[in-house]
Amino acid sequence: MRAPSEARLPWLIAAAVLVCWAPALGLRSLWYPDEPDVALPILEMFARGDWVVPTQNGQPWLDYPPLAYWGGLFWSTLAGAPNGLWLRLTPLLAGLVFLLCSARLAGMAAASGTQDVVSNGATSAKATAYAAMLVVGTPLFWFQTTNLQVDMGFAASQAGGFLLYLAADSHHGTARLWRQVAAFACFGVAILAKGPLGLLLPGLILTVWHASFREWRRLFLLAPLALVALCVALIWWWPLVQRLGADFVGHEFWAQNFDRFGHTSRGHGGKSPALYLLNLPGDLGLWCVLLPAAFAMAWRQFSDRRLRLLLLWFGISFLFFSAASTKRSVYLLPAYPALFALLGAWLATQPATAWLRALLRFTAVLFALLALVVLAGPYTALGSKLRLLAIAAPLQWPLVAVGVLLAVGAVLAWKATRPSPLGSANADGGTNSDAGDPGAADLSRLLRGVGTSAATFFLLFTLAQWLVLPVIDTVRDYRPAAAWLAANTPAGERVGFYWPGREATKRPAWLCYLPNHRLETFSDATSAAAWLAEKPGRLLLSNPDNAGTIGGARTVQQWKISSTQWVVVAGQ
Repeated sequence: MRAPSEARLPWLIAAAVLVCWAPALGLRSLWYPDEPDVALPILEMFARGDWVVPTQNGQPWLDYPPLAYWGGLFWSTLAGAPNGLWLRLTPLLAGLVFLLCSARLAGMAAASGTQDVVSNGATSAKATAYAAMLVVGTPLFWFQTTNLQVDMGFAASQAGGFLLYLAADSHHGTARLWRQVAAFACFGVAILAKGPLGLLLPGLILTVWHASFREWRRLFLLAPLALVALCVALIWWWPLVQRLGADFVGHEFWAQNFDRFGHTSRGHGGKSPALYLLNLPGDLGLWCVLLPAAFAMAWRQFSDRRLRLLLLWFGISFLFFSAASTKRSVYLLPAYPALFALLGAWLATQPATAWLRALLRFTAVLFALLALVVLAGPYTALGSKLRLLAIAAPLQWPLVAVGVLLAVGAVLAWKATRPSPLGSANADGGTNSDAGDPGAADLSRLLRGVGTSAATFFLLFTLAQWLVLPVIDTVRDYRPAAAWLAANTPAGERVGFYWPGREATKRPAWLCYLPNHRLETFSDATSAAAWLAEKPGRLLLSNPDNAGTIGGARTVQQWKISSTQWVVVAGQ
């Protein structure tokens, strides 16, 4: 690759992501568990014309700050009505920011010492290109970019903040100060994305970074800079307190942030401290093979300011989230730009061919096995299971396309591991000083193999987005059942809901498609039966076991959505 092409590649990849993934965002319904939780406040706020108080089932819902809600409201207002595309567009655009910031950080990390990136333009451009390719070939990036959740906005805001702060490090005076102010404004946006962690975690990382260099004046400057982030956050918190009161907001603020860290009562608790280490291969994908070499490079050059910040960024985030009581693999997403930057810098500056060869051989074998499973799977005993029969026929040709793509990727990845003949082109595609050097030509092949693997993943994700997920949606979609329920319930009448326990969290999936109704929830069968008897024609959602305990009720409808059996009961 020539330097000009490499410098443009992250933008071309971002454009490809937008063109290939955005139109498919509306092809499926809102998938339980996370998407309805974020979508329902947007739908209710849109119906009220309210940009301040998020609600679920008409009640204040402060599990998340408003950034994702505001994005959905903005695009829905422009379009005239919300749908899957406009609700998911904000995470996709945040993903593009995440990609471009990760690429730029890689370019800065690849610059030697503390010199400006311009002085090492070719190496920096390669690093940005490699980092962008790695991002677009990462499973967690695809999933978080194409689903309605809050974490990609949070990660993109933090990536932008660290990028600006690191850019300020090579400037002086006013130029440095304005970049630092902009960086902390990004951390303020991160607060609006997911709470005070948007400032606390970057503040901790930057404190350790400056302290490690004994830069006490810069360290003390972090306190007034934090006021910038808080001012950005107050854009929402101040009117929210005016509307709901300081006591209610303060209680929710503590419960949703600090209580979640130390307790499991309001979060995903009870998980191993090694959760993020165990989940990293699945979330980061094949690029985990390259991490030891990239970390070793950064550790050997720990005196380099940029590499040290990247290592501290990931390391402190990893330890912080591992120590928290509530854990989900996506929580580590804000630290992924540091990983991509380190990997891109390593690939551009000092790759070891043994590591790359091991990666690509593993890739080839994995792609080949996956192609075999996808193409032959429907003809195996597992493929004939009743649960798969409902979607097997519609998936026939999409699976063929996926299998062929994986098979081609396997061939190309394996071909890249073969030594290049004497006189092959060098890493820049030319035939100058490296012409005839088998080592340089071999490295060029291996690096192109990384790009081929990333492109295969990108195409795989695109095929899944267009052809596979919409078919799976036919067995996960709440819309047909909700349409029946809405047609048989008078407008303004509440729908009963009796399902004590974990499945009660599926309520938002119903409410997303019942815009003129609310749910009346019950904790025991007696109160549910009394509610049904109060007014003829009332309907109540439950499951077969719980519905059987409601006295005087009869089943009028039932559905199986995904793996959940639902019944609708009415009074006798």
